[in-house]
Amino acid sequence: MTRERNAVLVKNTSSDHGSYYSCPAYYDKQIMKIKFLGTGAAEGIPSTFCNCKICEYARRFKGKDIRGRFQILINDDLLTDYPPDSFFNSIRHNIDFSKVTDILITHSHSDHFYPEDLFMRGLNSSYSMKESILTVHGSECVTNRLRELNVGFPKGSLSEVPVGRFKGYDVIGRCVEYNTLTPFSNCDISGYRVTVVPSEHVNYEPSFVYGITKNNKTVFILSDTALLTDKEIAYFADSGLKADAIIYDCTYGEDERNKGHMNIEDNCLLRDKFISLKVADNNTKHIISHLAHSLMKTHGELCEMGNKYSFIVAYDGMEIEI
Repeated sequence: MTRERNAVLVKNTSSDHGSYYSCPAYYDKQIMKIKFLGTGAAEGIPSTFCNCKICEYARRFKGKDIRGRFQILINDDLLTDYPPDSFFNSIRHNIDFSKVTDILITHSHSDHFYPEDLFMRGLNSSYSMKESILTVHGSECVTNRLRELNVGFPKGSLSEVPVGRFKGYDVIGRCVEYNTLTPFSNCDISGYRVTVVPSEHVNYEPSFVYGITKNNKTVFILSDTALLTDKEIAYFADSGLKADAIIYDCTYGEDERNKGHMNIEDNCLLRDKFISLKVADNNTKHIISHLAHSLMKTHGELCEMGNKYSFIVAYDGMEIEI
């Protein structure tokens, strides 16, 4: 991690005159912050109606054994996925979602995309937001869903958002836009370079995995996908990416894989392929997430599995810097 020394002005509260003095401080240069808001699969842990030993353990001991549906926050302004747990996540992780300018949606399943909540952005539901416009990016299925619900508007149509006042607070109208992404493409999104790669999840709608780059730092988010094809893997390399962190779907753990998700064996194969293409190396953080209760493993037991295969096991609230 690169740190540079810099001088900042700090208020001298011990002085009667409130003078300022120069104080040395440290700041991180070109750091990407990645916060895991949810690391579970569709059912979460504990699953609502389940009384298995893992769900009962999570209810009793809580902590890192509680897993919400998959969601990641990058640098306070970019979200990956918007599950129904988003309201809860903003509270338990102390996140101001009004700072978020963009959301990348992997696919339209309700555990990853709950657009009804976006009705709460603007009008009398949200006062004095930090950012006026939020843009949701995803496949045509995602943007069609927003259009059908009359939640958002096409990207670029809200260049001027009307602002009013209510009891001393700023109020704006509907302020969500949507943008349809193209598979096998690179695009600029609010200062991020986003690499869009189709994934092997379901056959009735497109799903995406992402490479996200800013300030020469790159993370791959590979959620809700089976083992990527050689063509999909190669596109990360052809796009000139070098991953500082890779987040893998590990829904099936050490169990036999099924359609649409990966197990730890797939994760190892994919890691090796990325390394062979020089898209990753020994300095890359390899992290498993999207963990299901059916693995029948506590967080501690998942960490034992992670150590066995040299992966970091994500948990809700975990934050890393690359």
